[in-house]
Amino acid sequence: MVDWHEIAKGGISAGWGLLGVLVGSWTTGRHQRIERRNSRIKDELTQFYAPLRGMRADIKAKSDLRLKVEAIAGDEWQRKFTGVGNPEAKKQIDEGAWPGYEKLKEYSDDQLSNDIVPMYRKMVEPFMSHMAYAEESTIAHYPAFVEFVEIWNRFLAKSFPGGWRKS
Repeated sequence: MVDWHEIAKGGISAGWGLLGVLVGSWTTGRHQRIERRNSRIKDELTQFYAPLRGMRADIKAKSDLRLKVEAIAGDEWQRKFTGVGNPEAKKQIDEGAWPGYEKLKEYSDDQLSNDIVPMYRKMVEPFMSHMAYAEESTIAHYPAFVEFVEIWNRFLAKSFPGGWRKS
């Protein structure tokens, strides 16, 4: 005689075992998808965004300092002439102090040519070589960024037609 009770118990045990395997494989697959996504995000951040952000932070720090120093110098320049009405005294102040201010301008120009624009050029490299890590929204800005860098390259090479740049 068939013992339906034992068959049912075996079927229930097998069903729970199958359900456990299905839930286990589903959670394992889910964890693997999450891990792959997290690995992709980590690669995006370390291979693409972090180097660009570091270079941009360097450019911003130097640019902010340049603006701060130029503002202080401009205020100091005006202060030198405050209360001075004699044109000859103004000329002496100008001749005595101007070389230092000229050095400040030269330093800023050299920094732009030798540090800041080359850093922008370096930013194009990881953009090109690691573009696979970039988000689509970031890739959309690539042409504008290359144009920005190329305009600076042409400006520094003095290759703009007359009227496009200050002499």
